[in-house]
Amino acid sequence: MNDALQVNGLWSGDQGGRWIKAPGESDTHTTRPLHFEFVWVRQGQSTVIIEDKPCKIGPEEIILLKPCQRIRWEYDHLESAVVYTLYFHVEAIPSHWPPMKDWPVKQKLPPNDLIRPLFEYLAGHANIVLGTGTDREVPLSLQSAVQAMLTAFVCGPIDRPQQSFPRSYPALVCRVMEWIFNFMNTDPGRQVTLGDLATVAGTDASYLCRVFRQHLGHGPMEVLYVFRITKSLVGLRAGRKLESLAQSLGFYDTSHFVKRFKAFFGKTPSQMQKALAKGYKPKLPKWPFMGG
Repeated sequence: MNDALQVNGLWSGDQGGRWIKAPGESDTHTTRPLHFEFVWVRQGQSTVIIEDKPCKIGPEEIILLKPCQRIRWEYDHLESAVVYTLYFHVEAIPSHWPPMKDWPVKQKLPPNDLIRPLFEYLAGHANIVLGTGTDREVPLSLQSAVQAMLTAFVCGPIDRPQQSFPRSYPALVCRVMEWIFNFMNTDPGRQVTLGDLATVAGTDASYLCRVFRQHLGHGPMEVLYVFRITKSLVGLRAGRKLESLAQSLGFYDTSHFVKRFKAFFGKTPSQMQKALAKGYKPKLPKWPFMGG
């Protein structure tokens, strides 16, 4: 099996992946030969019966189903269920994933898990068939999001910048940090300039840099690149090629990515990729905008 997760088909349905199931409703189908099914139960209780074996799914639980299985979903008789569903096609699952005989894979989502914003983003952007069987390719931004989400689900998330920020900092710092959080979850490959961040803050670039360094010890663009570099860890663990990963995270080119990554972690991305494959857990600095 290939160690890189290559996504070449994605679909969330014509409801943007979000379905409201009436009390007592049921649904029987067979997963398609090429499609994996990823289901997140946001509200309500449900049971999925897979080849006659029942599996209970409670609120805020998520399950990954493999292709070519006969499935019946049964929903709670007392309350409506809210369910998000994504279907995707990959060339092969990575060798470090659980073997197919151990599927389905199920887990409870922590409140601030990386999977949440990625799933919502993908469900809202993959509402038509993409990739396999069509003349359209899955956009790089969606491929990157699927790879990060599935790797975090199967292998556990890598430490990452936190998704909240202390409100004791100046309002313009909080405003820019919130924008960066959202940007990294939705469109991390887009080029961003210091002028863009100054516009978000509602001030000029020199003053923004001065306030950031005064309170965080780093300029706003440095902070943005820290987010991009730490986000790259998920892609490296998923086996992505450096050129594709650098492009998806907004680096100018691969050499720019390698230079910044080594300055931050003391390893090249290739060295880190090998270390992650052996279970290495990188430590992140204890900065105000980092998790941990």
